[in-house]
Amino acid sequence: MDVPRPVTASIHYALTPTARGKGIMTKACAAVIGYVFGDYPLNRIEITPDVANPKSCAIPERLGFAREGILRQMVSYGDFFGDIAVYSLLRSEWEAASRQQVADRAREGAGGDLRSGAAAR
Repeated sequence: MDVPRPVTASIHYALTPTARGKGIMTKACAAVIGYVFGDYPLNRIEITPDVANPKSCAIPERLGFAREGILRQMVSYGDFFGDIAVYSLLRSEWEAASRQQVADRAREGAGGDLRSGAAAR
């Protein structure tokens, strides 16, 4: 019997208030996604933002992650507990998005290496 091996990476983030709203975290996550799927034999990446922060939840949505559900009272904020959402992106979804971007860039006459993370939807 084969021993199961981990196939999932998790991305967790926090950003100082003065840096928010500039696309920094979306770009950083896209770069990490490209690196992970480009260089490691993993099949899944998860992002788990606080459900009370819609801008944080928008990052995985913007990158093409599927929302899988809510983990209730998963984090503590001192005197209260918060819920987190679970989002995932599978290697097959990332690869399909990469192929689509190559086709789109070819139609536009642009080049570029999708391994930079830009392949994440």
